[in-house]
Amino acid sequence: MTMLKNMMYMFAKTSKKFPRKELLSSVIDEIETQVVLEVDYDNEASNITWFLENVADKNIIIPKYYPDLSTKRVLTMQMLKGLHIDQWLETKPSQELRNHFGQILFDLFHKTFYGLHRIHADPHAGNYLFREDGRLGVLDFGAVKEFDPKFTSQVREFYAAVLKYSKGAETPDDDLKILYKKYTGFITLSDDFTFEDYKELLWPLVHPLFSWVTAPYKSDSFGFGNRGIKPMPDVKASKKIVRYLKKINNQLPFFDRSYHGLCAILAKIGAVVDTRSGRDYLCFPKHHT
Repeated sequence: MTMLKNMMYMFAKTSKKFPRKELLSSVIDEIETQVVLEVDYDNEASNITWFLENVADKNIIIPKYYPDLSTKRVLTMQMLKGLHIDQWLETKPSQELRNHFGQILFDLFHKTFYGLHRIHADPHAGNYLFREDGRLGVLDFGAVKEFDPKFTSQVREFYAAVLKYSKGAETPDDDLKILYKKYTGFITLSDDFTFEDYKELLWPLVHPLFSWVTAPYKSDSFGFGNRGIKPMPDVKASKKIVRYLKKINNQLPFFDRSYHGLCAILAKIGAVVDTRSGRDYLCFPKHHT
């Protein structure tokens, strides 16, 4: 990590097209902290206990932790039976089953992030078991991220505003100013970056991604298997913007990683999900307090 930081700082000094040192530092330091936590078995045991107490329900099974059989270098957990995603898909599950497990994954993310401010932050296929009893087994609690409630509120308010106000390139200035204010809640831009710069440079770059993120919440159900690929910002345009970035909330990469990982799994299993509960978390948060 030290070598990586030094290399990135060197690029930041020599190129205006590279993020500033303070921006790189805030993100890399948080990643380093999280990597250390992921190899701390005491931390993982604590995470397992928290999820067992707060998340496990009739649809989700989490392996028990056995403290008497564990040490700082050995973590002993309950063996769970089930199929990993590729094995499960080879059984040609019905659309009903695909939707069932997709709903569990979708609801798990929204409940834990928006409701409990803590997520299983490593949502790749190897960390889930699809079981014959209809329950989803969730594994590997080294990568768990706890969020500041203020940050979760900022994310919720921003994407609720995107749902309400964004009309893409046709968004009126008054509505765009609301989105600009919400966006700069967790992205700090340089003092010389104006609203006009946001309108002309940044908004055209980012609104396709924001529309992609919020697409599932625009209807009561959403078929993730039929969704287009995630839009990627234009490289040349991104280079024009990066010099204006001063700071990114260091929790944001973990939210993005988890949400996009969720979407990738839902697309892989071809799930059609009832998205109303997720939309409620965004637009009617008091329903979940």
